Amino acid sequence: MSQAATRPMKLRSRGSVWGLRLAVVIVVVIALVGYLMSAADSRMKSALAKLDQDDPGWHLDDIEASRAVIPDEQNSARVIMKVVDLLPADWPSNEFAVAVTEQPPEKRLSPAEHGRLCNELNEVIEALAAAQQLPDLPRGRHRLVIKRPNVFTTLLLDQQKTRAVASLLDYSARRNTAEGKLSAALRDCRGIANCGRSMGDEPFLISMLIRTACVSIACNTAQVPLAQGEPPAAELEALQRLLEDEDRFSELEIGVRGERASLQEMFTAYEKGEITLKDLGDGPLPGEKFFGIFFHTAAENEHPEMLSIMTRFLEASRLPLHERPDVMDALNQEIRSMSRTHVLTRMLVPAVSSVANSSQRKHALVRTMIVCLALERYRQAKHAWPATLDALAPDYLSSVPLDPFDGKPLRYRQLPDGLVVYSVGTDRVDNEGNLADGKKMIQPGYDIGYRMWNVDKRAQKPNE
Repeated sequence: MSQAATRPMKLRSRGSVWGLRLAVVIVVVIALVGYLMSAADSRMKSALAKLDQDDPGWHLDDIEASRAVIPDEQNSARVIMKVVDLLPADWPSNEFAVAVTEQPPEKRLSPAEHGRLCNELNEVIEALAAAQQLPDLPRGRHRLVIKRPNVFTTLLLDQQKTRAVASLLDYSARRNTAEGKLSAALRDCRGIANCGRSMGDEPFLISMLIRTACVSIACNTAQVPLAQGEPPAAELEALQRLLEDEDRFSELEIGVRGERASLQEMFTAYEKGEITLKDLGDGPLPGEKFFGIFFHTAAENEHPEMLSIMTRFLEASRLPLHERPDVMDALNQEIRSMSRTHVLTRMLVPAVSSVANSSQRKHALVRTMIVCLALERYRQAKHAWPATLDALAPDYLSSVPLDPFDGKPLRYRQLPDGLVVYSVGTDRVDNEGNLADGKKMIQPGYDIGYRMWNVDKRAQKPNE
């Protein structure tokens, strides 16, 4: 037979071999995918059964249904939204906000600064009048419509606007202090804290960050009347009791539990093909459209691991404050070291340790302000500062609060012109009360806390 006659047979033979090889590959791939899906399904059922046993009601709808119900007349969120509606959209200017809040608390406002503050607040008289209800409303619940299938598209517009109301009361407290209305100034501080507390037990870390931010503003603002006069003991105690109640609130635990439930829904929606990676904000991966089954299978495979790591974050959130950072950092490192096939976990699991750090700073501010308020109450009654913080218990404090960063009692140092109460802060080093605020607060070399001034050193002359 000629060469020409045998060539087609050889080509057909080669084609058959390649076809057979391709068929084998397809069968192996299908078998592998089937095995992975079966294994993932088994692991998933086991993970869900354990969560149902260990933490009944852990799903998002269950969490939402079990949240505290707040009667309308006690709901601070309703008042906050009324105030927001009365505020101009662009009020106040950023330049004004910075100029006001950067004033040293012990310095009186100059006549020009006081005049400008009055002019700004006179533009929002109705809003400020409505906000005067907030000091007496420590509980709240905002509107929350959870979007599905992409829970992360849930809008928190009302919650975000709460910061503007906190700022309004901050400016009001500063004006009241300048005018000698110290009782009203401390009431404003309670109103600011209640702006944050209007988040209630909302199951999102963002909501808890808003709560943390507003409560921190309340503590910082309270420095001003304390540094410029002698506020009435009754108002000092009212703010102290509110902050003590806030210190018992575990915003991190509530936020992490809600985030775990949200991630459960997000993973499930992705596995069912209801959402894509593009919907999640990371853009489509090459081949996702044509090989979606493999991406979904990979998600099913990492799903139980995500639930496990979020549960460990939740367990860490229940530890004493000073024990949390190392555990949280280790969990974040575990996420960063995961295989790149763990696309959703690496993309969606929040940096919980960052939120935990914000929570620690808030508790440091709250606890040191609680002590400052108790110290001023003691000084007014005894006409002198105590030698140690232990002298405040049990009449002014049940016990000396612990430092959220090292678990030891808060530090207390008397100075020639007053005293300082502080936490060792993020570097966990006692820097002898070297305080900072803003971004400096998280830098090494600084502590977190507040100055208290001797009476003759309060209300110092304005800066030139």
